[in-house]
Amino acid sequence: MARDKNRIDLILNGRKSEGKAAGAILPGHALRVDGNGEYVVQNSNGAIGAERIIALEDRLQGKSVDDAYADDDTVFFAFPVPGDVLNVVIAASQTLVVGDKVCMNASGQFIKFAAQASIDAIILEATTTGVGVTALAAVRFI
Repeated sequence: MARDKNRIDLILNGRKSEGKAAGAILPGHALRVDGNGEYVVQNSNGAIGAERIIALEDRLQGKSVDDAYADDDTVFFAFPVPGDVLNVVIAASQTLVVGDKVCMNASGQFIKFAAQASIDAIILEATTTGVGVTALAAVRFI
């Protein structure tokens, strides 16, 4: 089933917020808070217990899911809760089918679940990415 690719939050019951970006961030990236209280792309591979923060597009400035945030921009993000459906960035070289479990990688993208990682979400649409190519895909957080 095709999902809306014009926005990140498709079904969101979790909280939204904003903060200062420390580096380039794409809507759909998983984020973390750095030691300065700024938001950066998640950099721990499948970290168990990592806070779930997903960058949203900047609709207030008329930006789309294709427009990256730059260093020092105000970045908008969501704290998804179980059941929320969001488009997230799927890493390159992934072949995912509906129902696959995915987790965050060290680039703030999502990959097929591997042992010793936390399961963050379930893929809702078949997605294949090529070498060096990422894509947005809908997931349901668990």
